[in-house]
Amino acid sequence: MLKLGSLLFCLSLIISSSVLAQSEEEIIHQSKKPFIVVFDDPEEEGPNPNKRTAPGLYRAKLRGKGYELAFPGKLLSFRGKHGIVDFLGGNNYDHRALFVIDGKLVLASINSKKQNKASFVDINQVLVDYVSNQKISIGEITALNDVHLYTHRTSDGIRHVLVSVKQDNPFGDGYTFFFSDTGDHKRPKIVNSPSVIDYRFKTKNDLSRLLNKNWLFSENLVQSHLNANVDNPLFKAWLARLKSELSSVRRNRGVDWYDAHSPLIDLQGNALPVIRKEISNILFRQGSVQISSTVDP
Repeated sequence: MLKLGSLLFCLSLIISSSVLAQSEEEIIHQSKKPFIVVFDDPEEEGPNPNKRTAPGLYRAKLRGKGYELAFPGKLLSFRGKHGIVDFLGGNNYDHRALFVIDGKLVLASINSKKQNKASFVDINQVLVDYVSNQKISIGEITALNDVHLYTHRTSDGIRHVLVSVKQDNPFGDGYTFFFSDTGDHKRPKIVNSPSVIDYRFKTKNDLSRLLNKNWLFSENLVQSHLNANVDNPLFKAWLARLKSELSSVRRNRGVDWYDAHSPLIDLQGNALPVIRKEISNILFRQGSVQISSTVDP
């Protein structure tokens, strides 16, 4: 029978081994290695040979060689991807990316560090509903494949970003939101609050169907108009068309951008809602919905 002292010593060895057992994976982007992820690995039998023992996201040092800890915490893994949802940039010096750190979405770059609040964006701190502008909080993300991302870069360098998170909520099975980033390789810089446009989870292909250059389709925005009570024959006919278009989008047929009657979000105009002029005039006269008018997309 083991003495108490020997038993405690054996237990301490087991605990130390489980705490110190880490693995690390390089994140490669455009043939560069801007980040390294260190994570607890129960299959490892000893400490990380590179002596990076703190789990988290490490960035390449801005001066000199090696890596330094930028964001301590737990990063999720899925099919060889560790912690990162995807990169926003498409060149070998712009490493802006969306990460899941401790179950939260973080937009960061190679210049970002947790101690410098201005160098990254904690999405949960700034996320709002597009229609009501009320703050939205996404719960802990427990699987990396529960997050999809789609980006589109405009000719003037703005990056429009669509993100969908799988998570049950009172209105659906996910949160789909957008933001626009005008930052560079140094740090992200969002020009509008990340805004929820749909409470359903969408694939990357689904997300691509919602965006056409600077025009964005929002189910939340459409629903807000379907709830409007305006006694006008033209308006009622328009509502019928909206319901048809919404049904088509839900069947993954996408938006008919050349004949869309739905209200759209104009990303070029600071994410303002826009609508066909004749309908906008009706809404304005009835005083039911405040919305800007524009030429047809």
